[in-house]
Amino acid sequence: MCGAVFALSRRHGQASALLDSAAVEFADLFPDPGTLAIQSQRSDPRFDGGKLGTIAILLDHRYAEAAAMYRATPSGDDVGTMELFAARSSAYAGDVASVEADLAAIEATTPLPPVTAVRILTIRAALAALAGDTDGALAMYAEVLRRWSDFQLLWEVAWTGIDMAMLLDSRLPPVRAAAERARELFARTHADAVVRFIDDAVGRAQPGGAAGHARRADIDDLVGAP
Repeated sequence: MCGAVFALSRRHGQASALLDSAAVEFADLFPDPGTLAIQSQRSDPRFDGGKLGTIAILLDHRYAEAAAMYRATPSGDDVGTMELFAARSSAYAGDVASVEADLAAIEATTPLPPVTAVRILTIRAALAALAGDTDGALAMYAEVLRRWSDFQLLWEVAWTGIDMAMLLDSRLPPVRAAAERARELFARTHADAVVRFIDDAVGRAQPGGAAGHARRADIDDLVGAP
């Protein structure tokens, strides 16, 4: 369901209207007053209450627990979805061995749909970031963002921005731009817990803990907006 909602046009006007309409449906996914409990289920079995609950666990910084839950959940026909979120959770915890295992699992899948190839590249970018190869990670993340934008999957664009903020120095302009784009997309859908998660990730690398804002031009350059 989330992937479908965020499969939007890159044209700003159309994306804006669709995100505004999605805000009503997504307002209850991450309720604001102190709890991350998921209060509803969705029709898509890949994103039912349990899967959304796992995202809430990830946002609560319980990365190992979230990774284990994702690994126990089949991706179904959307090959690599849960493997990517498992690897993402482990990467946030700095667990390189688990990220490598998730990468191996997804690479063993045949045939590989085009979107799965982008998920593989996303995991490789995370591994480069964890290894301290900032230039390599940035190059791969730039390609990941370009491909997700070509597929018009803003959900994936947004989560890639979160990955960059979590795994790289958010003072770097490309990282700051990607994180700001992610924040904008989730703020439009009133996913307040995700917005706070992004702010925390960005704030860790900012002098005095203040989260900076990227220029609109930086954001549009990253996602290929016209």
